[in-house]
Amino acid sequence: MLKKVLNRSKPLMNATFRSTVRTYMKQLNNENIAYLIKAANSDFVDIIFVMREDEIKDNAENRYECFGIVIPHELLVQYLCRWIDLTLLIAYSVREYIDDNRSFMNLTFNSCIRILMRAQFTEYYQYYIQLENMDILNSMFVMTEEDIMNRSGSRHECIGVIIRDDLIQPYIRKWFEYVTNADSVKEYMNANRPLKNTTFKTALRTFLRQLDRYNIENLIQTGSSTFVYTMFVMTAVDFKDNAENRLECFGIVIPCDLLMQYIARLFDGLTKTDGVKKSIYTNRCFMNGAFRIAL
Repeated sequence: MLKKVLNRSKPLMNATFRSTVRTYMKQLNNENIAYLIKAANSDFVDIIFVMREDEIKDNAENRYECFGIVIPHELLVQYLCRWIDLTLLIAYSVREYIDDNRSFMNLTFNSCIRILMRAQFTEYYQYYIQLENMDILNSMFVMTEEDIMNRSGSRHECIGVIIRDDLIQPYIRKWFEYVTNADSVKEYMNANRPLKNTTFKTALRTFLRQLDRYNIENLIQTGSSTFVYTMFVMTAVDFKDNAENRLECFGIVIPCDLLMQYIARLFDGLTKTDGVKKSIYTNRCFMNGAFRIAL
């Protein structure tokens, strides 16, 4: 929103006015800046602060880049904590929010935010895992230090909270809750950073294999239509370890005594959708001859 407001501002089309705004911002003292870090809205915190004076570009295509508030060294940790603890958490899209952050282009900023996340791992893990935000779970957690890429084309991959071995199962349980209700299981799983890791994939397969009959029956009844169409299979042979679509690396095998219940749920969904052809095409069970006969 702030971007649009600034780009539509007529006074900002004038070089003299832009210079006056820059002078005003440059004259802010540490007390003023500390207050803005603490009290300004999320857009302001994300796009107005910079690490260095030369990151302010007078003839930038985006007008907000024509000025900025340089973060004093002694206020950097305060800025980082506000950005992580509050502002990032209310973002609709973690990727978009990080991509908009001007400070993220600075290597010192990148390094400091990684150090802070590593030093306060327990706090951030507990903070993120409790949030009702599937994008946070998908985008901010990784399995190893190597999964954090300093010069990645996607800025959000430059940071991350590493999942300790003893916390993999709690993470999977929380993450799986969102998978069962996702509008697009395929997109959600393809966006998940831990799923790039072999250890995590093995842990997830183990988790799915250990679901008991009661859990599976409940998922058939309550899972989203997309989840029911794409996550259930007839046999473990239907898993493809190196599939292009990550969801095909996993699956929930339908117990024999729940097959008719699954078919009933599937058929009910087909009668209510406008995309019958697509639904049948994406259903993995249809590839199995025994399933087609049962249907």
